[in-house]
Amino acid sequence: MTTSTIAVADAAALIRDTDTLGVPLGPGQPVELLHELGKRERFDDLQVYGALLVDLYEVFTRPGVRMASG
Repeated sequence: MTTSTIAVADAAALIRDTDTLGVPLGPGQPVELLHELGKRERFDDLQVYGALLVDLYEVFTRPGVRMASG
């Protein structure tokens, strides 16, 4: 199996406005990816599941984004 690396902006572009994301706890969170997603103005129905966020992310202030924790 081979691995590859892509830029954060390219990874964020792969996430659709109606996707569901699972975000790990604390140090496992993709900080740069979540910040990159915050650059979008809105989503249709992005659902994010996770807890113990390590930073403040604008993505969770965007219309169409729901965060579930617990």
